[in-house]
Amino acid sequence: MSYDLGACILNAEGGEYVVANMSFHVGSIPIVEAEASSLLAVINLIIDLRLHNVVFEIDCKQVFDNLQSNKTMIFELGFILNACKQKLSLINKSYLDLFRTQVNQVAYAFVRATQIYVSL
Repeated sequence: MSYDLGACILNAEGGEYVVANMSFHVGSIPIVEAEASSLLAVINLIIDLRLHNVVFEIDCKQVFDNLQSNKTMIFELGFILNACKQKLSLINKSYLDLFRTQVNQVAYAFVRATQIYVSL
């Protein structure tokens, strides 16, 4: 089994492409953990780029709901989500938004195309 994690960062003011990130992993983890891991990777990238006023659009309702909740979770998913919460607090004026899967398919295609373009 394998899975891909991908993200695309756009400038909200003009919609310009800023950066895309995609990684390939061998192994099998629950989908919700893969979604949370992807979000954590993007949060780390945003921190490294020193960006602010960031809207994180995610399509996994379970991750979104758990990040909005004050419940303490254990096991791997809980550790990933706690790391997301802690690091989100480091980004000035950031918030989460839930969006539909169709948009995710467009972003995935864009990230794939960008990775191919960069490798040429």
